[in-house]
Amino acid sequence: MSSGTSGAAGISVQTPSRLTRTFSVRRCLSSASAATPIDITHIMRITRPVVRARYKFAEAGTPTLGSLIEDFLLGLASRS
Repeated sequence: MSSGTSGAAGISVQTPSRLTRTFSVRRCLSSASAATPIDITHIMRITRPVVRARYKFAEAGTPTLGSLIEDFLLGLASRS
């Protein structure tokens, strides 16, 4: 994760202001859709209605997400 990102959402410090400018410039937009793991309306002001997509994660076989993360973390630890 780069130094300009915050949390699991991976939203950089500059992203909210850039997105806000994009939404305000696009006058043709009557609404926006968001498929982020966080509610972006908590970190930026959007003057149009926001439809939030929700989703659930389910493992679909191997390797599992947990095993991939564990391998990644073990790889980081071995470099130290």
